[in-house]
Amino acid sequence: MTNSNPLHTIRVRKQRIYSFTLTVGILAVISVWIAADISDSFSRMDPILLPIIVLLLSFLLIINRDIDHLNWVEYGIFSLTAIPLLLSLGEAMLKEPLDLVDLGDLFYWFAFVYLMGFLVLRPSMDWIILGTFLVLTISTGFIHYGVHDFALKDRTEALFLARFYLAQVIMFAIAFSLFRLNESIISIRAAKENWEELALTDSLTGLSNRMAFTAQLDMELAQVKRYERNSSILMMDIDGFKNINDQFGHAVGDQVLIEIAKVISNNLRESDFAARYAGDEFVLLLPETGEKAAINVAERIQAGAALIELEGPIKVEMSIGISGLAGAIDREDIFRQVDERMYAKKGRR
Repeated sequence: MTNSNPLHTIRVRKQRIYSFTLTVGILAVISVWIAADISDSFSRMDPILLPIIVLLLSFLLIINRDIDHLNWVEYGIFSLTAIPLLLSLGEAMLKEPLDLVDLGDLFYWFAFVYLMGFLVLRPSMDWIILGTFLVLTISTGFIHYGVHDFALKDRTEALFLARFYLAQVIMFAIAFSLFRLNESIISIRAAKENWEELALTDSLTGLSNRMAFTAQLDMELAQVKRYERNSSILMMDIDGFKNINDQFGHAVGDQVLIEIAKVISNNLRESDFAARYAGDEFVLLLPETGEKAAINVAERIQAGAALIELEGPIKVEMSIGISGLAGAIDREDIFRQVDERMYAKKGRR
């Protein structure tokens, strides 16, 4: 069955976004490299940084194909943005006078560093690493005035740097607040989803429960009526289950139910939906499956149940009723039909 975990879905989406981003990033760096070479506008760092960045981005694009390496891809993207940005800022600060246009161009990338950092770094480390990055960023201003002249001769330049570094502090604080708030929201949503899942899951067998199944059946009935789909439902119970409980105890009876649930799960397709309906009764919804194919599924489940081995001379047998959904009036009509057929099979045993 497909993985319906919301976190897995998010990771798959992130994987696709990173594939696109890394590809565009490689092309962008190569374009900058070619343009700088043509115009002879390489800075002192470009001949070293650009080829390294291209190689590392290519490496990240390769390992991004495996979703298990997604965290490393995120760390790589963050590092390949933060470190070259800090080096470029340091190089810019060594110039006299400062090129305020170049600094303005760098400014926008700092927002990405803070947002990306709080997104991918662990909560125990994000503020430490990004706080260090902020301190190093601000330190470049002291390096500039320490190397050239600590006296603030150019007030325009000094005011620009003051606003530049103040903006770094503000971006750090905003990014920190946003992602801490986002973590709280995600935790609340995750708790809500866990409670909803518990409310729709049978705690003993791990299958869906009656409430979840009836909701799924209503949706399938609507599809059958609208698109004339040929779907089926199976209702099954364990023959002599009360005797098993009385003779061997409820713990053994519970184990029988668990093993039956495993047999049913092993015979599910991705589109099928199974539930523990009540007591020792199970139901299975088979979308786009005619009654003939449903019989094959029932026979496989019965054969699997017969192979269950437990302590004591317990032979597990199941009675299974099958009904197609086509022509059914409503959910109650379906349950009545399949219930009658199941007990008819039980009566013939």
